[in-house]
This record gives sequence, C-alpha cells and structure tokens, in this order.
Amino acid sequence: MDLLMHSRGADEAEKYLRKTIKAYDEDLEAGYRARVALIEVLMHRGKYKEAAELCHLIRENKNYNHLFEKDRKLHLVQVFIYGMLNDGKKAKHFWKKFKKVCKDGRE
Repeated sequence: MDLLMHSRGADEAEKYLRKTIKAYDEDLEAGYRARVALIEVLMHRGKYKEAAELCHLIRENKNYNHLFEKDRKLHLVQVFIYGMLNDGKKAKHFWKKFKKVCKDGRE
C-alpha cells in the first residue's frame, strides 16, 4: 500500500531510481544520493523493511562511509524507519548519531 504516493507515480519513481543506481554505480556521490532518494520513496510507500535493508547496505559499503557519516538526513530517516519497525534500540542509536552530527556542524 502506498501511503503518500499514488501507486503509478511511486512505481515509476522506484524503477527510475533503481536504474539510476545502476547507471551511476561508479560515481560514488551520485550513487549514494540515488540510494538515499530510493530509501525515501520506499519509506513513503510503507516499505520500511526494504528501506532499512538499503540503509544497512549503505552503512556497510566502505566507499560511502565518508558520505554516510556526515549525512544528517539519513541518520534522521533511519530513526523513523526503525521506529516504524518497532526497533527502539536502533531508532535510539540513530537519534544519538543524528544529534552528534548536528552538534559537530556537519552537512
């Protein structure tokens, strides 16, 4: 069920972002940004588990570490994702990371 997006538009956005990820896989920043956008689309569609899995892949990819660590938005998005998945421990962890990134004055 699509929570905030009409089904057809959400399907098209998801397909477009998946193609973009493949096309820009070698471009670290563009690939990272496309993955983050896909996470947002998945969230809006209520696909929290899939969004969490993609977050995990980003966190585990050492090529994205420098982008991920300073990305306030992705830390905050993960708070919501894990909250919706009733994983309070992870939600709290990313809330702390979000506050730290904000305090450090990063991106």
